Amino acid sequence: MSALEALTRRQFSAIVFLAAVIVVGICFFFTDDDVECKSNPDICPCSAIIQKDKRIGVKYVPHSKYPVTGEVEFVAGQKGLLTSEIADKYVECLQEIRKPIKLVNYARLQTSPIGQVAHQWSRQKGFKIFLRQKNKNEVKDINNLQIGPISGLKWDIMNEWCAEMEQCVVCSEQESNQETVAVEVRLRSRAPLERELWSSGWPKTGTRKPWEDIDGKGDRYLRSCVPRTSQ
Repeated sequence: MSALEALTRRQFSAIVFLAAVIVVGICFFFTDDDVECKSNPDICPCSAIIQKDKRIGVKYVPHSKYPVTGEVEFVAGQKGLLTSEIADKYVECLQEIRKPIKLVNYARLQTSPIGQVAHQWSRQKGFKIFLRQKNKNEVKDINNLQIGPISGLKWDIMNEWCAEMEQCVVCSEQESNQETVAVEVRLRSRAPLERELWSSGWPKTGTRKPWEDIDGKGDRYLRSCVPRTSQ
């Protein structure tokens, strides 16, 4: 083969490769973002929300039979944690694009008794809350401690709550993170709790859960922590 023939073949190969690149580029440019998002979670437009904060990350596990659905587990990056604002925006995007989808280590709470939240999280994959009472007298108080409204990563929620309730509870973890499996909560001795009316119109009789402090009038109560003022 002459040098001229070899050069011609190399030029032809280069032209073919360049043409292929252009075709692929054109196809990608005109591909529907929503279709690509459903078929390939790595380029889901929701990821753009996460990428604005390089401190965090998520792990996507598609359903074995239905790749459009799946499980999203929130995990913290090496440099920090996910902010509630970004988490909320990301979740809203996911729920809009992929329905249904299972979220792990994320929660959006309205005002709630922590006993009910602990029960719900115990039935879910990921981070857990364990309430430890010394005796029967503490059961109703510890289960009806108020939490929320709040949203974000579960360990961030508990970090904030434990800090707010510091004078009333002791949490097993000072600073929970993605490595924390669970947090244990105990009441402090003579915790300054206050029983406050939460809502009315509940059934006046019936079997109650530990986190359902409802009186004979149908009024339901929560416990707030009222820090003692120094004298």
